[in-house]
Amino acid sequence: SSLHLNLLSSLAFHKVLLIGFGALPSQAFYQPCAVNLHRLPHHPHFHLALRFPCRRSRQSFADLHSTTAHSTTAQEISMADKMPSEKLYANLVSIPSITAGHLISQGNDFPKVMLRRNQKDMKNDEQRSHLASFLPSSTTPSSELSSSTVSYSGETFPTDLRDVSGMSVSPSGRFVAMIRTRDVEGVKEQSLEVWDKHSLILTVSSCGELHGTINVADSFACLCWNKEENMLLYAAEEKKAKASSYWPAKQTRGGEDNERGKEFVFEEDWGELSVGKSRARLFVLHIPSEEVKQVEGIPGDVAAGQAVWTPDSTGIVFVGFQTIPRRLGLRFYNTRKSKIGLAMAPFFSAQAARAGASSGQRTSSTTPASSRNPVRWLSCEEDWAARSPRFSEDGKKLMYMNAANSTAHYSSSSVLVACWPPAGAGQFDRRVVVDIVRTPNSVDEF
Repeated sequence: SSLHLNLLSSLAFHKVLLIGFGALPSQAFYQPCAVNLHRLPHHPHFHLALRFPCRRSRQSFADLHSTTAHSTTAQEISMADKMPSEKLYANLVSIPSITAGHLISQGNDFPKVMLRRNQKDMKNDEQRSHLASFLPSSTTPSSELSSSTVSYSGETFPTDLRDVSGMSVSPSGRFVAMIRTRDVEGVKEQSLEVWDKHSLILTVSSCGELHGTINVADSFACLCWNKEENMLLYAAEEKKAKASSYWPAKQTRGGEDNERGKEFVFEEDWGELSVGKSRARLFVLHIPSEEVKQVEGIPGDVAAGQAVWTPDSTGIVFVGFQTIPRRLGLRFYNTRKSKIGLAMAPFFSAQAARAGASSGQRTSSTTPASSRNPVRWLSCEEDWAARSPRFSEDGKKLMYMNAANSTAHYSSSSVLVACWPPAGAGQFDRRVVVDIVRTPNSVDEF
């Protein structure tokens, strides 16, 4: 299955963390030249180790098994002092930084590693993004009592991801979905693309007929495959009616315009790199029919995002951000009021034909049964800012994060786990697996 890769690094210490629940951005100071992947005995998870070369001395650091201190030699300092500042800056910014990653099962013990990296193009003064793939090249013999180790090498040359603002690999690794954003005559146009290992198989243009701009690289963004790999879930802005002045130059057909006189009415947005984003909604693309439908039932005073499929692909778990009393910045604050919700996935006619169903109706133990209350809120009032829901590989547990009520930027969060499907019709029972340390009594308490 496809797992996400988390790489956390800093200048003073290098830490490598692998989690099967999601992906976090990374700013790697050194470009990895080799990848080592370890599987612990009697344990289903992997541990990633990278070798980071020193670009000036051409000497490699030790494998980063857990935490390795970064030490600068006297030779490095001397050479850095002699290097012109412009050249030193160019060398530093040209080092690719890892922004996302995936582990793709190859049918053996060690998966394929795919890394998305950003790199500065100094000549053209632009940020370039590319996809690098690594395959296992050699395996170190291991015993029952020791961990197995494999070295990875580049599969081929990196693939340029120009105009690609978002991507997602399917669970089996057979397909990849991309959100491509092009600048056409000064207007940004988006499209959803689906690729297999050989060619492009589908392109759906986002021309604004059903929704507005697709959310990418913000607090609402999501691009998620279902288990059957025939539907894609994503977040986009709600379609807005075209506003006009009280005295438009050209009268629209069909009578009076509902948005007449609202051309200059202020509309609140989320600000902080989310300018123009105000009402995020969830949409599903049915790949066989190329049909797109909106997820119904989400209240108007809630902006939805960070959505994932339920294990049976009949429901959608999402994060609902409150828009009342005001939309305050989300980019640098993880403490805005939010909660975990469950909505019913839209049903497509092609599904009904295959299943022999009538009028597109179905039942599921994980989706709301009442049409009057189509959204079921799962998180409790104690969870002030619940976000980032992820299902375990077996579909029996749901993990999410929660931040306390605070005004601090990037406040500490706790990690919670709940059993799935939830019992009864109310909120699910959850337990805290990693709590917030408010007053540390020792260095090791973190």
